[in-house]
Amino acid sequence: PLGDGRQSAILMLHAGTTLPGLNGFVQAAGGYRARIDGFADTDPVQNDVLASADMGFWFGNSLMLAGSYRGRIESSDADLPITEHLAGPRITYRVDDFLDVFAGSMHTFSAENALHQNQYLVGFATKRTQLDRLKGFLGSKRRP
Repeated sequence: PLGDGRQSAILMLHAGTTLPGLNGFVQAAGGYRARIDGFADTDPVQNDVLASADMGFWFGNSLMLAGSYRGRIESSDADLPITEHLAGPRITYRVDDFLDVFAGSMHTFSAENALHQNQYLVGFATKRTQLDRLKGFLGSKRRP
């Protein structure tokens, strides 16, 4: 087994749109995850409702400021159902059409039966796309 050793089946619906007047984009997703602890009939199945949202705005040709939300609500048949909502900022510098450098954080702003989380990320992303820069995090430097 890899990770926490569980198998997952996830179904998500994604939607997004450009905000040309604001030089940005907004995207959201919602879905469902079933996680199986094992293969015995007595092993519990954990069901989660998942949600995410992102909004980003371009300042100049290469700098994007964004905000992200991630949520998880465990099914009510759990002994202690977990509800957690994280949000935080992200800054991206688009070096060229193939390379982004980014940094950000996510923090718990609401939770039930879950620990408070402070997550920090720094990284880079390489990509090859025909999308313009208002098409989400994976766009290029090309203007719409």
